[in-house]
Amino acid sequence: MEKLYDNIHIGKLIERAKEYGYPIRTFALGIQMHLAPRIVKAHDNPTMCKQPSNGIIAGCTQSNKFARVLLFPILRDIYEGIPGQMLRSFVDDISQAQHGPAGSTLNDMKRGAMMLASGLIGSRCKISGKSKILASNKKLRDSLVKYLKEFGLNVESVASAKDLGAGFTAGVNAPRN
Repeated sequence: MEKLYDNIHIGKLIERAKEYGYPIRTFALGIQMHLAPRIVKAHDNPTMCKQPSNGIIAGCTQSNKFARVLLFPILRDIYEGIPGQMLRSFVDDISQAQHGPAGSTLNDMKRGAMMLASGLIGSRCKISGKSKILASNKKLRDSLVKYLKEFGLNVESVASAKDLGAGFTAGVNAPRN
């Protein structure tokens, strides 16, 4: 996702925190810090900033937990709704995978991708322009890219990609540069 912490809708976060039983006192103290007035200092010149109404602070010890509270129902619905769909989330970095015959895999990946995209967009999260589609064959990759483009989601078709610094090739040899 792109600028996840900056785009977290506070109202939606409060709703989800209550829904999933986040410890209310801990949440209340944390969210007060996220919504507190801010002063920015540049070259010994402090200035008061506009009161925040959206987004959370990246450096707060609760921020990762807040982000997970927001993302949990989106990822849970995909995991429970599409057998064999594998999800991995490192806060704002989400990886989706599906294994199986090309026809059923394509349909499951289309459904999973749309569930993820609509869940993220519905939570006011932005999907990164760095998103990639990696599949065992070019035809499958290109089909997914074309499908997602119909919904305004621009992703790149690649034969290999890095996920959290580790290289992946969808079970085929990566082209050499």
